[in-house]
Amino acid sequence: VYQKNGDKSIGNGVADSAQLLTGKVLLTLPGASYAALLGKPTGKFYRDYHYPALPPGIDTTKPFGFDPRNPWPDALILDPGELSTVNSIVNNYNQTISATASAHGFGVVDFYSFFNSIRAHDFTGGTYFDGVKFTTTYVQGGLFGLDGVHPTDQGYAIIANEFIKVINSKYKANIPLIDVSTIPGSIYFAKRTTSKLALPYFTPGSFNDLLFY
Repeated sequence: VYQKNGDKSIGNGVADSAQLLTGKVLLTLPGASYAALLGKPTGKFYRDYHYPALPPGIDTTKPFGFDPRNPWPDALILDPGELSTVNSIVNNYNQTISATASAHGFGVVDFYSFFNSIRAHDFTGGTYFDGVKFTTTYVQGGLFGLDGVHPTDQGYAIIANEFIKVINSKYKANIPLIDVSTIPGSIYFAKRTTSKLALPYFTPGSFNDLLFY
C-alpha cells in the first residue's frame, strides 16, 4: 500500500510484486533502503526526514507498507501517473534530440532504447555481450555499480561499443569494438552494501548532490 503522487496521509495505491518486477511502479533509490522495513510497525521514514509530527491519519504502529494508515511514502515511489509523465517527457526530449541531430547530419546513440532492451531481456535469460551475461539487477547483474547509477567497467565498455558502432556507421570509421570479456567485472561484497532483499542501503540525503552528465 503506497501514497499516490500528492498524497500526504492515508495511502490509496496498491502495488504487488509483479507490478514492481515489471516496472509498473518504481521505488526511488533512497526508497530501496526502507524495503527491509515492510510489514514492521515503524515510523523510521518520518524520523529520518525530520517530520515535526506525523501527517494526519498516519499510524506507525501499523505494518509499514501493508496498511493504508502506514503506507509506503509518496517520496519513495514513482506511481503509474508519475511514470507516464516521466516517459512522455523523455520521449519528447529524445524525439527533439533525434530530429536536431538528423537536421545537422550528426549520429545518435539511442541509449534509451538500448537499456530498455536490456531490461526487457532480464525476464528471458539476460543479455550477452562477448559471451558475458548481463542484467539490470543491482550489482549482481554486472551492468551497474554499487551506487546503482553508474556502470561497472564492463558496463562502460558496453556503452563505448555503442558509440563506436554509430561512429563507424555514420562516419565510415573502422574503430575496433572492445571485447567486453577482457574487461574486469564487478566486485561482490557479502552483506555489506545490501539488505537481505538484495537492495542497496542509502541514507537520507545520499543523492542530494548527485550530478548527472
